[in-house]
Formats: sequence, C-alpha cells, structure tokens
Amino acid sequence: MKGFILKEPPSLRFSLCLLFITAVGLILIVSLGIAGHLMEQHLLRQTQEGLKKEIFLSYALLESRNPGPWHLQGDALYKGEVKIDQHYPVLGEIAAITGEMITLFCRDTRVATTIRDEKGQPIVGTKAPPEVGAKVLGQGECYFGHTFIAGKPYITAYLPLKNPEGETVGMYFLGQSIEHIQEAKLASLTRQLSVTGLSLFLGTLLLLLFFTKSITEPFSQVTGACREIARGNWGMRLMPQRFKELDIIAEALNTMAVRLESLFNQIRCLAREYEAIFQASGDAMRIIDTSFRIKAQNRKMGLYPGFQKKKP
Repeated sequence: MKGFILKEPPSLRFSLCLLFITAVGLILIVSLGIAGHLMEQHLLRQTQEGLKKEIFLSYALLESRNPGPWHLQGDALYKGEVKIDQHYPVLGEIAAITGEMITLFCRDTRVATTIRDEKGQPIVGTKAPPEVGAKVLGQGECYFGHTFIAGKPYITAYLPLKNPEGETVGMYFLGQSIEHIQEAKLASLTRQLSVTGLSLFLGTLLLLLFFTKSITEPFSQVTGACREIARGNWGMRLMPQRFKELDIIAEALNTMAVRLESLFNQIRCLAREYEAIFQASGDAMRIIDTSFRIKAQNRKMGLYPGFQKKKP
C-alpha cells in the first residue's frame, strides 16, 4: 500500500504556531472545565444558603396572606378555614415573588405544588423522599439539602407545619432545580468563553508573531546561507547565532564554505595549468567524450586542414 507523502514539509513557523495553539487550546479547555466545576459548586452553595433565608421569608409572606393555624380534617390539610389543594391561590403568588418552586405537604404527600412533570401536570399526590420525612415529620426539624423530585435533582429546604398542639401535620417546601442552575452556569460560561476566547486569540496572535519570529529568524538565516552556498557563493559567511545548536551549524557551514572556496580555487588553478599545457603541447590533441563528440582541441590540431573544431 502506498504511503501518503506530503508534497512539501510544513515550515518551522507553521509547526510552532500549531503546537502553541494546541497547547493554549488544551489549557483553555482544562481551565474552563475546572472553572465550570468550581462555579457550579459555588452556585449550589450560594443557592442553598439563599434558600435557608428565603424559606422563612416566604413562609412569613404566606402567613400574612392566609393567617390561621395548620390542622388536619380527615386526610385534608387546612390553613385556618382554607383547604390546601392545587387550587390554593397563595402558592402561585409566593412562587411568582420568590422565583422558586414551592410545595405544601399534607404529612408527606404533596397537595399543592408549582412543580410539574414532563406533561406539564402538577405532581400532586406524590410522596416526599424518606430522608426528608424522617427529619421533618419525625423530628420536627428543618431539612436542607439535595433531593430528587420527579427524577430530577433539586436544592431544597423543608419547613415543618405544626398544629396548635405542636404536632407536625405537613411540610412547606422551597427549592430550585439543579438543571436550572446548570443552565445559568452554562450561560455564564458562554459569556466568559466569548470574552476570554477573544482576548486569548488576540494575545496568542501577538505572542505568536513575536515568539515565532524570534525563533524562526535564525533558522531562516541558516537556510538562506545554505542556499547561497549551494548556488556557488563560497564567500557567504554566517554571524554567531543566539541558539547553541544553530551556532554549531553556522560554524560548520562557514568552515565548509571556506574549504569549498579553497578547493574551487585550487581546481580553477589546476584547470588553467592543464589548459596551458594542453595548448602548448607539440602534439596535435583532441578531447572527445564517449559519444565521440569533440569537447576540446589544442592549437596544434587546429593547424591541420580539415581538423578544425566543428560546432556541435
């Protein structure tokens, strides 16, 4: 199978630029990955701390809109004389003000919620996670942490709802979808990537212009000298180079140019000597190649009639 052969090898400047851009790209990807993870953890902690404060403020708002004690009548939850179900108007009002998901539980069952399933239906009738029920209903304490609701992760805060006798009859929930937080993080990262990417591109471009020129210029000088020597410019000399390896090459090229110039001068002197001997010879002489074509003849040969050198 024939191998793939490049018509022309890439230049050193192109290779350095490609290497530099690849390295910068990898650093940028790793940095954004780390920054994204740290940002997500920060947003999660910030959201959790915010919910700890917000749940009490929103609950105070609920109390102001619908005063009265919590109590059970059969399997139904009441706030004063108002039955709590999906048509409870205060729930949507508080959700609009806070921007968070809100749910009211009768014991551990959702009876009113702003959380909806994939079909857009409220998830009433579903149960709270067991760890939440054990903490809030069993111990009568608040719960703060991550829970799964309808298969999706949420940052949550649960507050116990107690009747006048101090018994926990339900729960008040405030939470935010982690997917929503991740979307906010993605939007923020996109903005940062746009600004950082543009700045990095301009900075990289300036660095490449300076960096590649400072490195490739000595190589260009050396390769240019090699071309001049190959054309027969034996007097070509290179100045000392800033890089040790190139300085060794430059010194070797200078030595080679000196030797080639000396050798060429010796050959030229010998050629003149042999030409003088050839022309001054008393014998008629011709030089022919393997195809019997006349390459040269001396003056003696040219004196014989019919032996003048013919033009090829």
